[in-house]
Amino acid sequence: MIGLCHLLSVFVSWMPWQEIETQVAHLFVHKTKASQAGRPRIPLQGMISPLYLKHAFNESDEGVVEC
Repeated sequence: MIGLCHLLSVFVSWMPWQEIETQVAHLFVHKTKASQAGRPRIPLQGMISPLYLKHAFNESDEGVVEC
């Protein structure tokens, strides 16, 4: 579990997620017939948050997910 004072928790609370998802959702639509195999997709917020943190703090993939 993530702590409420963890950077990601704070980040989630102040971002306008509905507006962001509305603007970028079309980029994540399947262009071909979607397969029913595999895991279901994660919410856009879960994909965008680490990308933003990597950019904002010049972090690596490992640095963003490190606890």
